[in-house]
Amino acid sequence: MLPNSPPKVMSTPSSNPSKKPLLPIPQKVSPPLSSLLVVDIAQWIPKVSCSGCIKVVPERIYSMAIHPQTNPLLVAVGDKGGKIGFWSLPASFDQSTLPVLEDGKRDISGLGTSWEFQISNEPVTRLFFQNDGMSLYCCSYDKSIKRLDVETKKFETFFKLDKNFDEDIFLHHCVPFPNSEHSFLVSLSNGEILTIDERSGKIESCFQAHTKKVNTIDVHPSKSYILTASLARSVKLWDVRKLPKTWEPHFHEREKLPTCLDCLHEYEHSLSVNSAFFNATGEMIVTTCQDNHLRVFPTITEPEKEDCCASISHRNQTGKWLTKLMALFYKPLGVKMKNNEVNYFYCGSMQEPRQVNVLLL
Repeated sequence: MLPNSPPKVMSTPSSNPSKKPLLPIPQKVSPPLSSLLVVDIAQWIPKVSCSGCIKVVPERIYSMAIHPQTNPLLVAVGDKGGKIGFWSLPASFDQSTLPVLEDGKRDISGLGTSWEFQISNEPVTRLFFQNDGMSLYCCSYDKSIKRLDVETKKFETFFKLDKNFDEDIFLHHCVPFPNSEHSFLVSLSNGEILTIDERSGKIESCFQAHTKKVNTIDVHPSKSYILTASLARSVKLWDVRKLPKTWEPHFHEREKLPTCLDCLHEYEHSLSVNSAFFNATGEMIVTTCQDNHLRVFPTITEPEKEDCCASISHRNQTGKWLTKLMALFYKPLGVKMKNNEVNYFYCGSMQEPRQVNVLLL
């Protein structure tokens, strides 16, 4: 939906006069079309001919993943009560057979099939498909990471936090370790990052990334860096080569100094950061902060350099009943993009009427 008024954009330059600030974000929005044409939003919206929704899980959604194959389209969501729901939609269908909604769009709510699994009694905070689409991985507040075989529809738990960690520590986010088929990076509620081996189910290494919960981890397209966003009001960039290779149990140690070299760069924020993600080239970072701003930073790999950002006023505070909003760059699969088309990003907004904003840097 279009906002009632365009987001306010402010370019915040570095205090270093020799460093050029980012340009303000243009108020141009466009859909991610496979033709790579920059289409004005007013021309694009009328082309959205179908709409609809279906309730696939009973409680609030915490996580979502879309299968890499698009025929059929398979969407997975994880909810507050530990259920994972699926909605499978056909890639093509005859629109003339669908009911017509009040706004003239065709209703797709009755298409496809849906089903669910109960994998836990705690929120499912992270879902992602393996690149080949054969497995779905999920982590939950029950301190476990599970793997679903998409063909057999069987879940297997391959990791669970043990008594080496305090009872109030839980898993929050998980991503594949760069250039490794069987290792994963896992964030904890105490600010630590674990590296675990899927085959053995054991911890390979651990370090203290932040003093508080790490909300997201993202891997740079080059596989050389990772990005962490935290409740501790900061985003940090790390060199994968310098991450620790070992770990020791540290029960009841609430806070440790980093066991690896200092991060490459720290992007400070005024309040907690919901998320931080790279664009498709890895040259930019978009962050979502509880201070009601989205920010776009350049990726800085030298600690002494000062950062600058484009800051967008945006209603991010969802309250305690809705899942936190997270801005993402658009990364179409299997499509070669032009340089200026890797910088589309989108984010849900609490502005009335409720909407999803699409922006271009």
